[in-house]
Amino acid sequence: MKILIGKYEGTIYPEDNGYTGAIDLGTNGKGDRNRLKRKGRTKEMVKDKLRKAVSELEAGIETSDTYTVENAVRDWLARGTKGLSDKTINDYKSLADSNLIPFIGAYKLKELTADNVDDWLEDRRDHLTTRTLQAIHSILRRAIRRAQARDKVIRNVAALVDTPDGRTDGRPSKARKPARSAGPTSWHGYRKPRSGARSPRPVSAARSTPSTSGARSAKTATPKPRNPAAP
Repeated sequence: MKILIGKYEGTIYPEDNGYTGAIDLGTNGKGDRNRLKRKGRTKEMVKDKLRKAVSELEAGIETSDTYTVENAVRDWLARGTKGLSDKTINDYKSLADSNLIPFIGAYKLKELTADNVDDWLEDRRDHLTTRTLQAIHSILRRAIRRAQARDKVIRNVAALVDTPDGRTDGRPSKARKPARSAGPTSWHGYRKPRSGARSPRPVSAARSTPSTSGARSAKTATPKPRNPAAP
């Protein structure tokens, strides 16, 4: 079956348990025939793969079929983390090794879809906090961005996905509660007695204010004149 994709001619033929499609790209610099091949279970699957391959070819994308998400992440960790502290880089490596590579690292980078990224994050949300989810999503996004800048993939599918909320720890708040006072106080500091407690007895004016009448009398009393007729 002959096909035409863009300006390239090709054929699709049965092979093994499916089909193989091949597009003639002319000859390389050595004069050898250059053919691009893709395999699939059906003819339509092969056609779709060939269309994508031609699109990447025309865009200058040169990713091999063996370049995976893990390769992209490890390239970024090795070459794209300049300027970061050793501790930060080690934290990124630990997160990638435990929560990214084991789950989506085997995907071929150019075949990774936004749905794949969505499914991965949804799977991890029950196990990780929101902050950790944001960190591993950021690692993937940066890794693909670096690969994109080097013509290994057309677009960054990780940038098309929102980070979901993660689990909550359910830990009680560490904020200290204010100490309980013996009773409510008024604005001027007077402490109201508790219910059932005896009210303080008012202090009488006589006890609280010392009398000064005697002092005044002593100071102001006029001495009696002496009787001149007295011996």
